[in-house]
Amino acid sequence: MSASDLSDESLLRYYNSIRKQVEADRDSKHKLVGSDAIKEYAESLRIELHKRRLPYTAIDWSADQQTDTPNSIVRLDRDPVTEASAAETRRREGG
Repeated sequence: MSASDLSDESLLRYYNSIRKQVEADRDSKHKLVGSDAIKEYAESLRIELHKRRLPYTAIDWSADQQTDTPNSIVRLDRDPVTEASAAETRRREGG
């Protein structure tokens, strides 16, 4: 099922579930959501959230950040679709 097929509520629920697991993994020796496949899925959800202009808390994938640092709310004036497309192009070109 693609992110575009999900209801707003389900989209937010799936994205927040991944974000909470990433936060829980910071304190654990056994990481559950660090794979590229999970990151790509979370990114597809994030892009869909942005398309629908739904507010969400960004996933912080860095392992260094403390869990007591406040989460940042994503600004909706960015264009993550364009940013993700540019990043994908750079990745394909080896840059």
